[in-house]
Amino acid sequence: MVEECDVGEYHVYMIIRTKKDGKCWMVINVYGPVQYERKEDFLRELHLRVISSNVPVMVGGDFTMVRFEWEKDGGIFH
Repeated sequence: MVEECDVGEYHVYMIIRTKKDGKCWMVINVYGPVQYERKEDFLRELHLRVISSNVPVMVGGDFTMVRFEWEKDGGIFH
């Protein structure tokens, strides 16, 4: 059951309550910006959402980011 939901600039989240045991958890779906200069805002928004939660959090989606240069296929690595 969905207890709560909201939309940010880079994410959508829901607080879900399971029917079986009544426990709550947060699901966050992200879509990261392509523009390098917006990455910090994206990460700040995600960070604030995660630390504001008092239930377990699961994050997924398209981060549009690479951690290491070898993960990128062509283009400029930022």
